[in-house]
Amino acid sequence: MKVYGTEDLLTIEEKLYTEDKHAKVMEKYGVLLNDIDLQRIGKTQALATVFIRIFHKLVLALGIIIFLDYPFFTIASFNFNALFFIIYIETAAPFKEKGFHRQVILDEYLNLIVIYHLFCFTKWSDLKTKHIMGNSIIYIMFAQSAAFALYFWYILLLATIQVIKRKMHMNKVNAVHKVNKAIEQDRKNKLLYEGPQSAVKAKSPK
Repeated sequence: MKVYGTEDLLTIEEKLYTEDKHAKVMEKYGVLLNDIDLQRIGKTQALATVFIRIFHKLVLALGIIIFLDYPFFTIASFNFNALFFIIYIETAAPFKEKGFHRQVILDEYLNLIVIYHLFCFTKWSDLKTKHIMGNSIIYIMFAQSAAFALYFWYILLLATIQVIKRKMHMNKVNAVHKVNKAIEQDRKNKLLYEGPQSAVKAKSPK
């Protein structure tokens, strides 16, 4: 029998089981779900995103480790892998923050640029083309490293500014607190001093 304002035992047991199971899953696999908006896309889509990200990295690892003797297959698999991942991320939009979403897409576009250069190092191109593309990939990697370094220093500068602002705010708060404390102490001293004086005046004859 269910009473108004309470829940029956079966409902409570189901909720406890679900919460306990969810806590165990997040304890084991929560790192993989950190950047994914679980509430918006649901558990099924979130798990699909995790498996697709793992498969995406696995293709890159297998292509480098196992299929070195088949460069065309390796480069083609890298290319289609990046394209599929970009299409999925743009379609599903599984991440919480738009900034992280843009970062993932930017990484994949940079991978496509590098993959295009790898195509130019196959037998399809002549020596002059390989020389030009070799210089090009060096310039691109240098520009990428410089951009990441500038972005890192920009984030570090913002964090430093926030720390300085927080310290300045805390100093102002402490200064105001000290002034208020001094005013309160002065008020108490006046009350302590004026209390006996008023008592003496009340007892003295007119």
